[in-house]
Amino acid sequence: MTTETLTDASTSTDSGAQDSTTAAPETVLTADSAATAADQTAQAEDGSAATPIEYEPFIVPEGIAVDEEMLGEFKAEAQRLKLSQEDAQKMASLGIKMQQKQADAYRATQEGWRESVKTDKEFGGDALLENVAIARKGLTEFGSPELEKLLADTGFGNHPEIVRAFYRIGKRISQDTHVVTGNQPGSAVSQAKRLFPNQA
Repeated sequence: MTTETLTDASTSTDSGAQDSTTAAPETVLTADSAATAADQTAQAEDGSAATPIEYEPFIVPEGIAVDEEMLGEFKAEAQRLKLSQEDAQKMASLGIKMQQKQADAYRATQEGWRESVKTDKEFGGDALLENVAIARKGLTEFGSPELEKLLADTGFGNHPEIVRAFYRIGKRISQDTHVVTGNQPGSAVSQAKRLFPNQA
């Protein structure tokens, strides 16, 4: 659109004034343009309109498995914070270091449990292998494949108190097998009832 200078004395009384029949040129301050400018400013401030940072593959220690889902979340957060490749790598390395420290502590705990099992006064020592076999018999008899998997996955199968519980169950099973025979009094009582006499 164009503006016009004074062309007719009947349309204006001031020299150089705009023709009253001609619309003003668009400016950035018109309603629509102002709203668009405000939106662009807000997008620039929160980074939503900015081009996402493309990170190079992060360096991880050998033997460390990368969780792709967590990596995606980390990259998204790093982009939101506008971290450089160097800063993002530092944060990734710190997270891996924390994870390794937790894993090392867990392994140390597991090793402590195993040593306690080996030296336990009730079932450790020279008869350890025999007594562990008795504990496994108790687990097989009263446990389930799901329980065995849980103990293996969590490492609690190495806890001395877990071993102790199933060792005692295994011993009770062995004793009952030899003591209760035929139609002797009490032979109808189940092994579970003898193991847990207080249960209904």
